[in-house]
This record gives sequence, C-alpha cells and structure tokens, in this order.
Amino acid sequence: MLLVVSALGILAVFWGRFVADPAIHIELFDAGPVEALLETNVIAFPERDIYLVGLEDGRVRAVDGRVEFSGCQVDYLPDDPRGRVQNPHQQSGVLEDPCSGAVWSVAGDAIAKVNEPLRTPQISFVTNDAGVQHVFVEVITVGGD
Repeated sequence: MLLVVSALGILAVFWGRFVADPAIHIELFDAGPVEALLETNVIAFPERDIYLVGLEDGRVRAVDGRVEFSGCQVDYLPDDPRGRVQNPHQQSGVLEDPCSGAVWSVAGDAIAKVNEPLRTPQISFVTNDAGVQHVFVEVITVGGD
C-alpha cells in the first residue's frame, strides 16, 4: 500500500509539472508615470482592460475591466453621472458591462445590476534611472480570460 501511495504521489507531481497546463500567465504592465494621475483621476487602458484610478486619500487603484460572470469587457463612460456618489472626488464616470448592463464606479465598486466589485490587480511603484516613478500593474490571465 505504501508503494501505491508513493507511486501515485510521484505521478501527481510529474503530471502537474510536465503534462497539466493551467495556462496561467502573469505580466507586469507599465502604466506610465505616477504624475499622469495628478492631471486626471482615471487613466484608461482599454486595449489592456485596465483602468488606473487616483483615490481621494492619495492611493492608486488598478481596476480590471474583464467581467468574469459575463465574459465581456467593460466600457468606460467618463461623462455618465451614475458614478458620482461612489467615485473619488465625486466625478462623473462609470464602467459598464455591455453584455449584462451591470455598472461599477470607476474605482470598481458595484452600482447597478451586480453585487460584487470588479477585480483590483496588485500594483507596484518603480523609480527608473531618471528618478520618475512608474506604476506597474500585475495582469493575471487564466486560460482565455
């Protein structure tokens, strides 16, 4: 019995290492200098489905525009007033899922037709050789996500 359990354990390790492909890809995306957020509260990267938001307390939040339950990407509507109450600095703008009609604030908080917020990827700050601080967003893709 010990040999069978040991063989199954070794087989599971080899299967996970050499055969199974979870298709998880992690990429650090350079979203540019931090100073750009001082000019505007939202920087949209729709081609990457990433939205950077300057919060009222000086922090920066990245919002993932890929909607897990519908499989769609949000549309950024900067003049939409539905997000004013929940947005930083009470500015207009929402993120809307064109497939389900769900609406989030630009910071990713649920507003309508949904109960859960959008994902907020990890961000880090790196100062380059010229002394300019850049925002890097950790973009995780699982399978065809």
